[in-house]
Amino acid sequence: MTVTKNNIMKKSLLITLMFISIQVMNAQSNILNPEECSINGSAFLGKNVSFLHQTLGNPNVIEDYYFEMDEITSKKHLYNGATFYVVDGKVYSFEIFSSNYNFSNNNIKIGNSISVINNYYPTSFANRKDSAIKLNIKNLDRFVIISYENNTIDKISIFSY
Repeated sequence: MTVTKNNIMKKSLLITLMFISIQVMNAQSNILNPEECSINGSAFLGKNVSFLHQTLGNPNVIEDYYFEMDEITSKKHLYNGATFYVVDGKVYSFEIFSSNYNFSNNNIKIGNSISVINNYYPTSFANRKDSAIKLNIKNLDRFVIISYENNTIDKISIFSY
């Protein structure tokens, strides 16, 4: 697949529009404690990168990544089915795109029906929009987006405001 400037611009525009629509939904979502943003039972947000490696093993690839909105450089740790972003040696955010990983103690997985979200996060589920369900994270300037297509969860990501 060839990456062009046009494709990058389209993707950036889509992400920006999704971000704006999610901002509107901000007051209409459930709130998680940071510890609830766990993967396979381990809470990674704010933890040292060594905890990430001890828990999941060494990543397949580590590369630089720049957060334009935050104007910070991070290290992107790529695993099979998940990506972790590390800033100043601590896990800043992550993305899950494989059923190899459970999100939260509610065992939400890629491939689940979005109706599972209604059982645990009914306010966010009721206010879902643009193929996304938003969950705020208490005391952090970050939030969870559970993306779906055809009512099936296909990605779980943490973003910053």
